[in-house]
Amino acid sequence: MGGLKGGNRPQPRTQLPAPLARALTLILKLARQRRETVFLVGGTSRDLLLGRAPLDLDLMVDGDALGLAAAFAAAAPARLTSHRRFATAVTHLPGGWRVDLAAPRRERYGSAGALPVVTPASPEEDLARRDFTINAMAWRWGRHGPGRLLDPTGGQEDLHARYIRILHPDSFQDDPSRAHRAVRLASRLGFRLEPFTARALGRSVQEGGPGLLAPARLGREIRLLAMEIDWPRAVRRAARAGLLSGDQGGLVPPPLAACRRLQRELSSRRGQETLPVILACMAMDGPGAGLGKLQLPGGVARRAEAILAQAQGLRRRLENLPRPPGSSRLADWALDLDEDALILAQACIQAGELRRALARFRSRRKGVHLLIDAGDLLAAGIPRGPELRQRLTATRRRRLAGDLKGRAAELAFASSPGALESRRHR
Repeated sequence: MGGLKGGNRPQPRTQLPAPLARALTLILKLARQRRETVFLVGGTSRDLLLGRAPLDLDLMVDGDALGLAAAFAAAAPARLTSHRRFATAVTHLPGGWRVDLAAPRRERYGSAGALPVVTPASPEEDLARRDFTINAMAWRWGRHGPGRLLDPTGGQEDLHARYIRILHPDSFQDDPSRAHRAVRLASRLGFRLEPFTARALGRSVQEGGPGLLAPARLGREIRLLAMEIDWPRAVRRAARAGLLSGDQGGLVPPPLAACRRLQRELSSRRGQETLPVILACMAMDGPGAGLGKLQLPGGVARRAEAILAQAQGLRRRLENLPRPPGSSRLADWALDLDEDALILAQACIQAGELRRALARFRSRRKGVHLLIDAGDLLAAGIPRGPELRQRLTATRRRRLAGDLKGRAAELAFASSPGALESRRHR
């Protein structure tokens, strides 16, 4: 590892996005008025050196970080959340942009997986307690842009070598969540774990280190994994590292090819919309109980578990057939299932012929609309209540199977005893 490079003045290989650049300009102005020094740290300095546009602004303030954060939030304006125990603050800007401000600090861990005890420190000491060398650089920033880069652990060398390297042997024991971050970061950047780091992570997993995380913290790490842009690669890499199985999460994702098929199906949708189905995918080849061990947000957890149960059930039925099912049987099994469950089952089925049959069914299902409605059944003498919905669902199933042509045929079937019998005999 390199020593402190006091005269190191590299230039960023890209610019900050405009909202973050404006935020930084305002923060630097306020810091000058308060006689405080601001450093770009962590992922912000790393990404600027790599030529990647940072997604947020990570700042270290040699001074009163909470006071500067409050002044910035008032002037921006921005929504402020302060954590006095850790001398950190988060400000949220319009458009989803985020600025983190923190005072330099030391961290002491009482036990593996515990939150650290924090005490004030110098900027150099702060960098020494960080997770990886490429995140342990502090770029002093002034009125005229970048100044001196503090790089006490050789972060620039590891950026060039494309390595993820921990700073000390007990890093994963101090904070087991670093194992997840190492895998996510390596996958995102296309880096490798430096050999000593890879061995240390393997030992940590063997000793159950990541499993010591509280369910809420483990759930957060799993969510972050699912929200990666190239989540199939990140998920499979985490699985190979042992970070998803057993006490680490109890999740068993399907092969990479299945994850890629699902990624293509979801490509036109926003990230948060896809989170439940990606989480379900991460448990698709397991017993189905893994998601329940994680403290996921209530709505996300319930939806992911429902998608998983439906997708696993449909896949079992289809893969147990000697040949692809006909339209009628698919309609019986899949008409009422969630579209995301169908997408997941289709992605994870190995046989191409079965996948194509399910894709055709999904396409037909979207295009089938009944020519009758509840009012038509009421006019035909069918009483109000759950029976109306049951009859319409049975009719739609027969339409999807190609058995009914035209409005008269739909109404005749929906009004007949056969509409209720078809539900009982499914």
